[in-house]
Amino acid sequence: MAAGVGKTGRSLGRSSVLFFAMGSLDAGIYLAELITDGDRWVQMLESAVGLLFLSWMTGAVYLLRNRKAERRSK
Repeated sequence: MAAGVGKTGRSLGRSSVLFFAMGSLDAGIYLAELITDGDRWVQMLESAVGLLFLSWMTGAVYLLRNRKAERRSK
């Protein structure tokens, strides 16, 4: 981890991983239900896509903060 990122940077990284795990779990449950029963839970798919999108955005902010901190420390 870059110097100067601190607690906010670590929490952004952790939340990105958490959002990704939750979105992947939702997507997996949706896919399992679709395969076994043929049910289409649109709300679950929407929440999975939203969580995955949120994880990517949080990860991008985390990486941008790390890059800025590395540039400042040079």
